[in-house]
Amino acid sequence: TRSLVGSVDVYKRQVLQGVFALIASILLVVWPGHSAVVFSYLVGFWFLADAALALIASVRRKSGLALGHTILSALLGILILAAPKALLGFLVVVMSIGAVLFGAGVILVSVLMRSLGVRSWWLGLVLGIAAVFAGFLMPVFPADTITIGMYLAAFLLAIYGVLSLMLARRITTTFRAFRTQNGHCLLYTSDAAD
Repeated sequence: TRSLVGSVDVYKRQVLQGVFALIASILLVVWPGHSAVVFSYLVGFWFLADAALALIASVRRKSGLALGHTILSALLGILILAAPKALLGFLVVVMSIGAVLFGAGVILVSVLMRSLGVRSWWLGLVLGIAAVFAGFLMPVFPADTITIGMYLAAFLLAIYGVLSLMLARRITTTFRAFRTQNGHCLLYTSDAAD
């Protein structure tokens, strides 16, 4: 049935993304010196693999949305593989802006906490100032920023990988629960209406 084929596609995609995320996470931790450029290539290949999986899904489902996903992922993958250091520069800028915005937000919250009479308001102020300062230092020390970013990316990829594998397992158990003894799917599909 059509819905079961779609669930198999989702399952395979989640497993592949989960395994790839865990492998990427391990590589980023094992080789921190080379991980920045490796990270760029991994992201580029990730987008290309995602494009290939989305293309398969778009052909099977005849979906224009999946085809758009394919084109966007393929373009991003090609651009990143063509200029991997540009991605690293972009990451430094994003991390810098993120740190400054986070710090400014924490400063504003700490000032609000002071007006509310909270005694430890100054801890937020110190944290906010430190974050803003770090945000302005990141472009000055891009190599250190990238190294820290690689460890953060490894951590986030590990979490994403585990969650993807958990979701794939959940998809499998959910669709097994909908099957009858003889292997037919109990879900309503377009084939069942015929």
